[in-house]
Amino acid sequence: MEALATRNPESKQNTQLWSSAFKATLFVFVLSRFLIVLASALTFAVTKHWPQPEASPQFLEIFTGDYLAKVPTLVLQDDATWYLRVAQHGYDKGTFDPTQFKNWAFFPLHPMIWRAANKLGMAPWITGLFLANLFSFIALMQTYRWIGLLSDDETAKRGILCIALFPTSYFLSMPFSEPLYFLLVSSTLLALQEKRWNLAALAAGLCSGTRATGIFLAPLLWWQARNDVPLVRRTLLALAGSFGLAAFMYVLWRRSGDPLAFAHIQLAWGRDGSKMFEHLWEWLCNPFQVAMSWNVMWFNNGSLILALAAVVWLAIRGHRALALFTFGSILMPWSGGNFMGMARYVSVCVPVFFALACWLRKVDFALTWLIVSACALVWMVGCFTIGATFAGV
Repeated sequence: MEALATRNPESKQNTQLWSSAFKATLFVFVLSRFLIVLASALTFAVTKHWPQPEASPQFLEIFTGDYLAKVPTLVLQDDATWYLRVAQHGYDKGTFDPTQFKNWAFFPLHPMIWRAANKLGMAPWITGLFLANLFSFIALMQTYRWIGLLSDDETAKRGILCIALFPTSYFLSMPFSEPLYFLLVSSTLLALQEKRWNLAALAAGLCSGTRATGIFLAPLLWWQARNDVPLVRRTLLALAGSFGLAAFMYVLWRRSGDPLAFAHIQLAWGRDGSKMFEHLWEWLCNPFQVAMSWNVMWFNNGSLILALAAVVWLAIRGHRALALFTFGSILMPWSGGNFMGMARYVSVCVPVFFALACWLRKVDFALTWLIVSACALVWMVGCFTIGATFAGV
């Protein structure tokens, strides 16, 4: 009876934490996804029904049959088409050639789960959409719980709200790799904070098979467990945290003859690593250039600066392992030589939003950030809806 009595308060606290996480996440998720859907529908309606503004139309309707017919096309574009190709046909075979576009750059766990879900008989765009939103909802809950353990509930609410209203957060509702990666990163961080080392190793290993930056969770696991786990077991856990990447490298070796084809094929996308600082300097010299070709510079460059600031703050506050993980997460896309997709990488780098939530403790600062971020999100969703190339990267 005494043992039962000592467990009850902890069980009650866990139940309350889950309840508060669910309620906060539900509000944030519904609010942000409604904003995204509404922005997309309005953009389509304006461009479809008001092609000539001088005609002064008096009628505008959203969620028409034309828009609903376009939704599958919106869902299955850009990276989603590559992941769907992997899910349906597997990885391309042939000798490695960096001058040709191959699907070797796209990690396997997301298309594996998508392929399994497609066996339910629904259209791929429906299963992809469902999985993305399910993963993102759970990831927001995990993030809330993790930040709550590090700080408090109010900071946790701000953190998930900043993620959900980030300018590129619409990718969290699309069948790209972001939703699954976000779920696995947040689950790993939560497991580490709760000292559930085996669970952390499993989540980290799966994450390394979802995106290349997931490999940085393995050294984070090794370091975080240093005071609780013996060296040998800790090292084995860290190695387990990289099994996803190891398995992918084996598959690529069998398919292309190059186990690092996922990195070498980046040359085909113009990522040659030759201009790590030139793009940032050019933007600072001409900050009024919002976007160019596939690069929305305001958000990609701004996200890099935000992440670097978070790295410094985390290191100063004693979260050095998180700082190194964050730096590694942005260094990989940054070292490619351009900043295309940087905002997407930052949008699922959870420690950045822990830092941001702590910076926004004053109500005025928080409201200003969230309003500006929501406006940027609406604009990006509109650009994505009309097919702007920079909004899909």
